[in-house]
Amino acid sequence: MKKKITQKFIDSLTNSTGKDMFVRDTELPGFVVKVSKAGHKTFCVEARIKQGPTRRITISPCARISLRKARDTAKELLAQMSNGIDPRKEAQAIQKAKKLEAVKDITLEAALNDYFELRRTKPKTEVDYRSAINNHLADWLKRPLREITTEELLKRHRHIGESKGKEATANLTMRALRAIFNKMIQVYKIMDDNPVNAVQSEMYLIRPRERFVSLDLLTDFIDELLKLKNQVARDYLLMTLLTGLRRNEMAPLTWSQIDFKNKIFTIPGDQTKNHKDHHVPLAPLTYLILCHRKKFNSKDGPYVFPASRGRGHISEPKSSLAKIEAETGVHITTHDLRRTFATYQDEMGVSSETISKLLNHKLKSVAERHYILRRKDRYRAELKGICDYIESLTSFEKHEQGETISINWLKEFYVTELTDTDYDSTWLVERTNEDYTEIE
Repeated sequence: MKKKITQKFIDSLTNSTGKDMFVRDTELPGFVVKVSKAGHKTFCVEARIKQGPTRRITISPCARISLRKARDTAKELLAQMSNGIDPRKEAQAIQKAKKLEAVKDITLEAALNDYFELRRTKPKTEVDYRSAINNHLADWLKRPLREITTEELLKRHRHIGESKGKEATANLTMRALRAIFNKMIQVYKIMDDNPVNAVQSEMYLIRPRERFVSLDLLTDFIDELLKLKNQVARDYLLMTLLTGLRRNEMAPLTWSQIDFKNKIFTIPGDQTKNHKDHHVPLAPLTYLILCHRKKFNSKDGPYVFPASRGRGHISEPKSSLAKIEAETGVHITTHDLRRTFATYQDEMGVSSETISKLLNHKLKSVAERHYILRRKDRYRAELKGICDYIESLTSFEKHEQGETISINWLKEFYVTELTDTDYDSTWLVERTNEDYTEIE
């Protein structure tokens, strides 16, 4: 409908068509009043953008502004469109610029939260970064990132590393801060250069740990391990030693990841460091440990190694490790057990390349990454080998009801508490009697 739009005419408008109705002004071409099927009236402009598409742009509900104000706004918008400017995009650009200007003063606290909304990271990364920032940069949390200077960063890095004696923590704190700055620069354009880059050359050289359970202490370590009242922690630590898995790979292991029929379990790529599925064939001993857990877990839940409290899984069993240390003098972490696994694989003559694959290190060559596909049970021999090697070192002790029983094989420790229906005895006997060096 075309009509000279007046206030009196707008007031009289009704819509009984059952659909949106448009009244186009005869006095100002492109000026429109839209009447919705519900009767709501809105000022709009409708025109073709020069060398572009036709756009209908809302100005305001008729009840909110005067007709004169609506006409003046319509003239401005129509002039822009005739000059090739899309008012909608222009408004969006202005709004975006305002938002960017507002976030340029984003604080460290807000940036820390935004970082984990904008970037997908592993849960452990978030825990580590938040801990580092909150513990060592708490007095900066309310400060805008743009106000933090290179000089302050260098001083804080030295303070954490030298005054507190935490060189690795100092490096981690700066790595976290550098990542946050990079993301805020990328997304919010808060500045041109990352001031944390200047700290890079001052990072402390952290030598890799060389701690592992040495041969002369291994028997004592395992004896004390077997004495632990916390059987979940005991089996978790022993499985870590016998498979070389990382803590965040072994601790959240679920029953659904274990294929008892084919005697193998799989760590999915979203839990591994190289983002690739890691298949772990079972040796007789590791198979028995899992069968034992399945029978004796007190909680009916998804985790093989459930936490003692709550519904989650075990984490770092510090109290159990502390008890072992008190008796043996061996200070050890779960990652040290991974290092012990690799050390004894090397002692047995396993190649560095194979050890790297057992540890699920990132593959370097193109052929390995894309073309060479291995059987899931490819390294069962090597995993059986370390079990046999550790078991062959000496006899161990089992403590029951105040009695000490000498056992020749760790498998005896577990199999005596299981019945024939709890495990595949035929497979166990066949695999136990095999020489691991002869398994293909």
